[in-house]
Amino acid sequence: MAIYNCLKERIYDVDALEMATRRILYFGLEVANKKRELSSKDMDEVFTQVLSLHGHLAPHSDIIRLMLDGVVSKGIYANQSEHPLGYSALNGHIPFIDDVIDVTLNRHLVKSIEFFTDGYMTQPPGTTIGDWENEYHRIEQIDRSKTTKYMNIKGSTSTEFFDDRSIISVLLPG
Repeated sequence: MAIYNCLKERIYDVDALEMATRRILYFGLEVANKKRELSSKDMDEVFTQVLSLHGHLAPHSDIIRLMLDGVVSKGIYANQSEHPLGYSALNGHIPFIDDVIDVTLNRHLVKSIEFFTDGYMTQPPGTTIGDWENEYHRIEQIDRSKTTKYMNIKGSTSTEFFDDRSIISVLLPG
């Protein structure tokens, strides 16, 4: 949001604003500064905003390094369970999978099994692929840029979706 807010003062086309924000998030503030997309003053404003909101999550030096190098550099934190910026990843190394819940359920009570990617911001009330797609389009209508209610590092443009999305929905016999 800090980059988006900084750029919206000078980029008025919403699609161009979204694409510039994505590019800077991905490749980092250092590249944006070298390309003169962000000034040193802009970078300081972004650091201040991000650290004021999220500075308690990890050492400031690590947060700043991630912002400078961009999302493309985040792989160094994959499966680093001891680091506050660590995250679970299926990348050939043992994942720490702290966000998986292992439960045993009575198979007669299970009506569906759904596997979905993070391209879906919310879960629909139903279980079919149509339900998932309807929910996706509902969110797109509410917050296409993903800058208000459904904040995310990638928003949509008039020609591109904010993220890839996949769903496998298995409806089990009753």
